[in-house]
Amino acid sequence: MESALISSKAKNVTAVKALIKDLDKAELQDDGSIKGLYEQIKELKKSDGYLFEENTVAKPSFKGFQPGVAKKETGSGRVDMSKMSYEELANYIENNPDIGN
Repeated sequence: MESALISSKAKNVTAVKALIKDLDKAELQDDGSIKGLYEQIKELKKSDGYLFEENTVAKPSFKGFQPGVAKKETGSGRVDMSKMSYEELANYIENNPDIGN
């Protein structure tokens, strides 16, 4: 049971285990799982989601050189900021604080 709670990313296994009901009626399956346990965990995630970690993946942010990102330069070797997106412009200004001088 604890492995099922850990795999469902319970923050506090003891607290979640205390909220699981109907374990008296639980049946051990041939594969070692407990019948109905995952359904109860799913319901707990809906009602008490704060007990579980979220499944969000943080997008990595890069500063400085970014492979695969080409600079938008004009023929004179100067950067054409008019063709940059807001993110590209903000990143360029952050990495080149002396561009106004």
